[in-house]
Amino acid sequence: MKKQDGPFLSAEEVTAEPPDVEEKPEEESVRQIPSLSEPSSESGVETIHESACAGEDSTEKSDGERVREVSSKSAAELQRTRSHPMVLRHRKKIQPSKEAECASADIPFPASYACEGNGAISYREAINGPEAAKWLEAMEEEMENLREHETWTLEEPPKGTKPIQCKWVLRKKVNATGEVTRYKARLVAKGYAQQKGIDYEDVYSPTSSFDTIRLLVALGVQMGWILEQADVKCAYLYGQLKEEIYMEQPSGFVCTGSEHLCCKLKKSIYGLKQSGRCWNKLLDQRLRSSGFKRNPIDPCVYGITLRSGRAIICVYVDDILTISQNEDVSKAVKELLSANFECKFAGQVSYLLGVEFTHDRDGGLTLSQKAYVERLLKRFNMENAKSVATPMEARPNFQGEQAVSRNVEKLPYRELVGGLLYLSQRTRPDIAFSVGKLSQFCSNYTKQHWDAAKRILRYLKATKHAGVKYKRNSEPLTAFADADWASCNGDRKSISGYIVFLHGSPIAWRSNKQTSIALSTMEAEYIAVSDCTRELTWMKEFIERLNIGQVLSKPISIMCDSQAAIAHANNCIDKSRTKHIAIRYHFVRDKVNDGVVELVYVPSSENIADVLTKPLSRRQHQAHVERMLDFHRMAE
Repeated sequence: MKKQDGPFLSAEEVTAEPPDVEEKPEEESVRQIPSLSEPSSESGVETIHESACAGEDSTEKSDGERVREVSSKSAAELQRTRSHPMVLRHRKKIQPSKEAECASADIPFPASYACEGNGAISYREAINGPEAAKWLEAMEEEMENLREHETWTLEEPPKGTKPIQCKWVLRKKVNATGEVTRYKARLVAKGYAQQKGIDYEDVYSPTSSFDTIRLLVALGVQMGWILEQADVKCAYLYGQLKEEIYMEQPSGFVCTGSEHLCCKLKKSIYGLKQSGRCWNKLLDQRLRSSGFKRNPIDPCVYGITLRSGRAIICVYVDDILTISQNEDVSKAVKELLSANFECKFAGQVSYLLGVEFTHDRDGGLTLSQKAYVERLLKRFNMENAKSVATPMEARPNFQGEQAVSRNVEKLPYRELVGGLLYLSQRTRPDIAFSVGKLSQFCSNYTKQHWDAAKRILRYLKATKHAGVKYKRNSEPLTAFADADWASCNGDRKSISGYIVFLHGSPIAWRSNKQTSIALSTMEAEYIAVSDCTRELTWMKEFIERLNIGQVLSKPISIMCDSQAAIAHANNCIDKSRTKHIAIRYHFVRDKVNDGVVELVYVPSSENIADVLTKPLSRRQHQAHVERMLDFHRMAE
């Protein structure tokens, strides 16, 4: 990692301030009627008189009468006129732009944010834009898929039935480097118009967490299995609808002569509330009929045992990660999937769910998001910002509850925190605490919080190559847990943090504010250990149910830097100072007695979870992060 000289730069040094905006009165937008009693040439009497008499002497008398009529208004009416200026536009509908709001307050605004958006455009913009031919081709492809799956039939809806509307969702698909690979069009029903009990019943469908994906990747690398990816084409269109739903015909594809008819849906088109559930039920049925067995701990993970070996698949909606013991098993799994669905097999996993998978020559695998970080920097105009060595100052002083200033209300603070949150949950545990801290102020942020969020971007600019590396290692499943007691200024709640390692690489981490107020450091640490124990209990059950020969017979070690918390967990201590601790936190005692986990003391300087509970100095931060992430690719 490159060393940074001097103190941290302020946000003003990173982003050049925009020039001062000279405020000018809106002469044409807002006009006021001045007082008639003032003798100046700009009075209301002379203004009305001059406008009426310009070039017309013959009407001078009648105009004078009109002037006297105006001047005879009561004092109350004149006062009301002066205090309520005549407005020629609707104040609520016409708002200042974000750039103007920020410029008036001397706050740097990310110039590229407005043009970044979410990458989606409307149907009208697409057909009238320079890329109309490509978008029309994409929409034709989508309509062909809908016809192949027999998604609907054109029928006249029953009397009194109001069909739901639909819209085109148009996006550009990009690869790991941000290059456009495909123009994708998807017809989506406006499911928010559905009524429960009439158009749908149950809507829940499971989806795999990224903790599960990282765990499976770590196991696959350790065993030397083949990791590949697949994508089910038009996945939702396989689901069968049992409700009677009518939808309007899509824009641009209304059948001539059948304009009065509607689409009676037969398949679970995208946008319906129950579409995800319909697809998941059909997926489960077909995989079970093909010989796959669902993992009882995670319903999105399936396993199968063939003559040539064993395979595991993890399903994330329509993306599938396959882990095969050898080439023969991999080929057999592809044939089973192709027999049930139209799949696109991309070979060795390289880019899945926004994460880059880089394979090493020694059989290792690194998960990183360099391209995502670069897009984030570009989106918020921080490409040329100076880098820093830590994501947050060592001792930030964030204020508690306060109203959002109108000057900073227009800043895209929530968008930035959301983008950072996605990154911290995928491949960057080193920013988990900083992002979690800033997310507490999404409804009452200030310029101080905005500068702190930009500081994380400056840190990411220096560490954009960093990632989680998985390699063959004999280290068992271990965890680190820590807490920062009463560190929240407003409510004095504590921060918990834990990180779980499998074969020397992190597979799960968490940094969050505790739900109850801890009365002592021991209590805060005890709660953090309890949260970590629940995660390890789930992982132990999950790994053993995979049936791949991984049996965790020895207790899982939890590293903790609190001797009091360890003693409280190992011994049934019930003193007056600890009687109030909730029963659910004593879950760790049962698991210690059952031999599932064991608590091991570790000095605070060696507790990696310390970086998940508080901002640290540069030296401490780097010491912990280098044990979590791979930094050998950072230099450019």
